[in-house]
Amino acid sequence: MVWQATNGSSMILGAEQGEDGVLRMWQITPEPTQERYIYFEIYDNTHWARIDGIIGEDGERTPQYKLDAYEIPCE
Repeated sequence: MVWQATNGSSMILGAEQGEDGVLRMWQITPEPTQERYIYFEIYDNTHWARIDGIIGEDGERTPQYKLDAYEIPCE
């Protein structure tokens, strides 16, 4: 998939859903300077979150930010 930013930059990402049901994404291009991870947590039908972080040389995962998303009905 391609993510396009409003400043014109973009990145190509791969994605797969694991056996645990968690959707995971990774950056393909441009080549990341540090290994990152992205996954989604689903809390219910109207609330989910995207968690982004980095993976250190020791393999330790360090979350950097969490984007909460809520479905809001259109009026």
